[in-house]
Amino acid sequence: ASRTTFKSSDSYDLTLTSLFASSKIPSMQKIVPKNINFSFGTTISYIGSMYWDGYKSPISDQLVVRPSFGVLLNTDSYGTFNVNFNTSYYFKGIFQDSNDNEPIGFEQRADEYSIFINYRIPMNTYLW
Repeated sequence: ASRTTFKSSDSYDLTLTSLFASSKIPSMQKIVPKNINFSFGTTISYIGSMYWDGYKSPISDQLVVRPSFGVLLNTDSYGTFNVNFNTSYYFKGIFQDSNDNEPIGFEQRADEYSIFINYRIPMNTYLW
């Protein structure tokens, strides 16, 4: 019988998000309707070393930064609609060889774009 061992890694995520109420910014009041707001954010993700049977996994030691931009449409009676766009930038890890993290000799890249569409329903219930 074959026995495979796996040692998982530590992983960390730091997310920073801000919401800009366009109705509160004087220069935006003339351009954007007051029920439209904007969000900006960044997520920084790190995944440490992983091992299979004592060999370092090729997807170890990743550092990824994901900036985002969103547009929110607030309505009094129907809720809030949000469209969020983001992309990923890989600074370390996934595009390197597993042998001492040496480049594997040819150009690699990932173009990753995501669109999230959210809808939130207004409720008359409060948690506190």
